[in-house]
Amino acid sequence: SINPGMSGGPVIDGEGNLVGVCEATEGNQIGYLVPERFVREMLAGAGTAIGREELLPSIGRQLIANQKDVIGMLAGGPVATDDLGPYRVPGRLHPAFRCWAKAGEEEREPYTTIQSRCSTEDDIYVKDSLRTGTISFSHYFLDGKELNPLRFIALEQDYSRRVSFDGKYFFPNEEDMTGYECDDSVLTTNGMIFKGILCLRAYKKIAGLYDMSWTGASLVESRRALVSGLEVSGVTPENAEEFLKRYLEGFSWKK
Repeated sequence: SINPGMSGGPVIDGEGNLVGVCEATEGNQIGYLVPERFVREMLAGAGTAIGREELLPSIGRQLIANQKDVIGMLAGGPVATDDLGPYRVPGRLHPAFRCWAKAGEEEREPYTTIQSRCSTEDDIYVKDSLRTGTISFSHYFLDGKELNPLRFIALEQDYSRRVSFDGKYFFPNEEDMTGYECDDSVLTTNGMIFKGILCLRAYKKIAGLYDMSWTGASLVESRRALVSGLEVSGVTPENAEEFLKRYLEGFSWKK
């Protein structure tokens, strides 16, 4: 039996053999272990442990290797898409993503919205103030056929700000992160035209690692628009560009 309070202790089977070390419990006799073979490997290498000054570079190499594998997997296959109003948009790219959507008319407002959002649920703990390794994106279809063009532009800008600041990783942590540096551009993908803003911020103590944020708003119709936001934490600029390129391939008009 594995119970609360046993974290860090050994787990023994009925014959007295070490199975592993308890890491956490979930209740109802469910426990999570570090398997015995990994414990033995750690103990065997205890005499050659790296020093504090080497720790962050070692963590950085592991994070960069991990994000390379993750982005390579996601960017290597076809982009899963969902319908959102008259558009197709990137959807559940992998079983690790959780997605949800909602639609409805805004109370006392002359416009309607449909929202779709997907996010990975796991992250990588580096320290209390720094978690990384997440991907999230959200889309809004806005239909403001009763608004005049100027009011609709203001509405579109408001939703662009929502997707830009929607994720918990967007706000700078001054101890660990630089501020965002951004560039805007107009791009075309599958016949759709977006005005986009791409932002990157660097990890101060882990060389080569960045957070990326992209926000785009369609420029095709005067009273209907698609607003999309993408956030990827803990990537190299090269892999951020590769993933964004594949992500943009998921947008198109519904036929």
